[in-house]
Amino acid sequence: MNRFLFLVLIFLVSPVVLVSAQVTPSDALKSLSENVDITTSPANPGPNTPVTIKIASYSFDINSAQITWTVNSKVVKDGTGETTITTNTGASSVPTNITINIKPLNSSSFSKTITLKPVSVDILLEGYSYTPPFYKGLSLYTNQNTVLLVAMPNITNSSGNLVNAGNLIYTWSQDNTVLGDQSGYGKNSLSLTDSVLSQPTTISVVATDLNKTFIAQNSIYLAPSSPFVLFYENNPLYGLRFENALLNNFSMTDKEINIVGIPFYFAIAEKLKNSLKYTWTINGSTTSAPNYNSIILRQGGTTTGTASLGLQINNPVRVFQSDTKSININYSSNTSL
Repeated sequence: MNRFLFLVLIFLVSPVVLVSAQVTPSDALKSLSENVDITTSPANPGPNTPVTIKIASYSFDINSAQITWTVNSKVVKDGTGETTITTNTGASSVPTNITINIKPLNSSSFSKTITLKPVSVDILLEGYSYTPPFYKGLSLYTNQNTVLLVAMPNITNSSGNLVNAGNLIYTWSQDNTVLGDQSGYGKNSLSLTDSVLSQPTTISVVATDLNKTFIAQNSIYLAPSSPFVLFYENNPLYGLRFENALLNNFSMTDKEINIVGIPFYFAIAEKLKNSLKYTWTINGSTTSAPNYNSIILRQGGTTTGTASLGLQINNPVRVFQSDTKSININYSSNTSL
């Protein structure tokens, strides 16, 4: 009799239990809140400037939601699908608190809050160009010359004191190109030299603290100016009469007059080195006057008339720095040239 061995395989099957996490209403609201984007335009608004604030979401239909905007505890807009407001920032470092209450359709409401603390930075400039003593105007940025730009942040701390400008990070850009070698911690000044082509340029600066809790930015459009010449009388009694430039027609009242040509905004380096070239003319003819910025006119003859006095100033180092100025001098029989 054959014996068969039956092997009985017994499979023990355990039931599979599918566990799903339960989403509570509070979790759902948190998810909706986290999926609301808030943008401002401009991104870093300055003091006392209009700013547009917009909200958007891809997790629910925000255009059907009831939205209430509150600025500094005052409701400024309320309605369905009101996704945008425009308001004004306050003074420098004064916060503007904005609360947005959002109630999606068939859901509970939630709030988003942002604080705008506007800060600003001024850009001061000084050209390395010549101006006479006690001149109250600005030293301009001129052709082929150098200009110094200084960023002056208007930022206060929690105590209301101005933040030290040397403790900030500065990013300088020229025509949207970052000037990496002149940017960095404490670098609130920028030295820029005009090219031979003398093209206008836009300089921007962004100032921020180490933690980037604020961002202040500004830009300035620079177009090199041209230097020019003005005439003044060097009076033996009063000295240089800077309060009264000699323009167009000028009448001599004395037998002798000392006229000085002032080279406004020529490069100060060549002016201090006496490298500028002065060429005086009378009625179009070059005089034998030395290479000085002044000329003495004396009485001569007994006629009456008008003479044209001219001066050309050239900078031999910076060839595009030059100007020619002329005036008509009226003289009588007692003061003829």
